[in-house]
Amino acid sequence: MKPKAKKFFEWFLVVEGTGTFPLDMLRYDSAFPYREEDSTKCKPECAVHGPKRRVALCRRGVNESEGSAGRWSSFGWAVLLATTDAGEAVAAVRGLDAKEALP
Repeated sequence: MKPKAKKFFEWFLVVEGTGTFPLDMLRYDSAFPYREEDSTKCKPECAVHGPKRRVALCRRGVNESEGSAGRWSSFGWAVLLATTDAGEAVAAVRGLDAKEALP
């Protein structure tokens, strides 16, 4: 018997917030930090009186949903962008990083 083929969808989310990163949302949204620097921003030590952080996430799943913006906001984090373009997500994150670097 031939296995059934499943179609997977891939979304890139840019979330922004302060304080502790809601790690359980990664499981809930079937997501993971997109780049190593995004993973670093999810660490607990970043939560201690840190500035706003933007994190790029990759979400993969069998449904077409872009993610759970309402649930992210319940943790104090906002979904700023949901796109299927990885470059657009990285640019959105780098936009904040560049502003923070300015004097």
